[in-house]
Amino acid sequence: MASSLLNLSSNDGYMVILDNADWHKNTAKFLREELDLIEVDFHGFAPINAYTHTTSIFLSRKFRFQPNGGIQPHYSIAALHHIAD
Repeated sequence: MASSLLNLSSNDGYMVILDNADWHKNTAKFLREELDLIEVDFHGFAPINAYTHTTSIFLSRKFRFQPNGGIQPHYSIAALHHIAD
């Protein structure tokens, strides 16, 4: 796995999503320390489980968010739309 991750070393920004990162601590450590990625963790319950999981997003330092349609954040599918600005 490490050899395929090394191909991520590019000049372009990129993002890696590691689901169940709490089960893959060595992979998370590699992404964070060896590839110098920024780690953002999301903790919560998964469907049909009585325990929580962690999904981690790793961002390259050159990653640039591009809002869809120039607007961010977007409303979710079932959200109430409220305009305060």
